[in-house]
Amino acid sequence: MSDDPDPDPRGPSPQQRRDAAPTTQQMRTVGERRRDAEQKLNQHLDEARHQNEQSPDDPAPAAGRAFGGEVGAADIAAIQSDDSITPADRVDLIANQAIPETESKDIRTDKGDT
Repeated sequence: MSDDPDPDPRGPSPQQRRDAAPTTQQMRTVGERRRDAEQKLNQHLDEARHQNEQSPDDPAPAAGRAFGGEVGAADIAAIQSDDSITPADRVDLIANQAIPETESKDIRTDKGDT
């Protein structure tokens, strides 16, 4: 059944030891991959933040908003007529157009029905 005609009953086989714990090289590889992934994530997050920041010289309106900061009726109509979007997602999309996340951070959430 096994290749070793006289197995040692006192300890695990070399196969079991090899499978039980990762080698130093495997640990280094995992660490390198993790660092690379973290760097890549940070780079993507920085790029996303940079894209969200508009320079004062850039007159282009924010996505989903008409020029001047008002919500475009055509955009809302397009969202409402899209059958592939659930009603809850429609509400979220329209709300995000009316109050973008960058502006909604200043809104107090402690106001309740009390």
